[in-house]
Amino acid sequence: AVSQSPTTAASLPPTPALSIGVPEPKMRVGVQNTENARITVNIPYTILNDQNVAVGTLATGVVGELMLDAATNGEVFKAGDLYLNAPYFRLEPTDWATGVFTVINFENRLKWDKSKNNNAYRGAVELRVSIYGNAWLVNEILLDDYIKGIDEVPNVWASEFHKAQAIAARS
Repeated sequence: AVSQSPTTAASLPPTPALSIGVPEPKMRVGVQNTENARITVNIPYTILNDQNVAVGTLATGVVGELMLDAATNGEVFKAGDLYLNAPYFRLEPTDWATGVFTVINFENRLKWDKSKNNNAYRGAVELRVSIYGNAWLVNEILLDDYIKGIDEVPNVWASEFHKAQAIAARS
C-alpha cells in the first residue's frame, strides 16, 4: 500500500500572483530519474498531450500514474477509469499560484527528520526522455517558487546574506 507522506500541499503556502499582468517566467527542473511516477494533486490538474491539447483532468483524491510505454515509444497516463496514450503528457495546475503535485512513489527523506518525505512540488509535471535514453520527471515551476526553494546559506546567518543570495539567484 502507498501512504501519503507528511509533506503535503497544505504545508506549502500559496504563491502571490503578479499584479502587473506580465506572465511570470518559469524554470524547468529535473526532479527524478524514473520511468513511472504515481502522482496526487491538491487541486485539479489539466492533462495535456504532446499537441498541448487538454485530454483530461486529474482530480484531487485520485492517484494518476505517468509511465513510459515501450510498445509505442511514448507514454501512458492512467487515473481511475482514464487511460491515455501519447508521445508524452504534461500535467498543469488549474491555478499556478496554488497547484502542488506529490510524487507518492518517490522517497526523498530529510536527513534531519526522516519522518518527512520531500516529494511535493509546485507547478507542472512531465515525464521526458533525454537524448541518452534516460527518463526524467520534470517540474516546471514559477521563477519565484524556484527561488523560494534555494537554500544555500544556513538560516542562522544574518538576513543580509539571505537577501544577497535572493538577488544573486535572480541575476
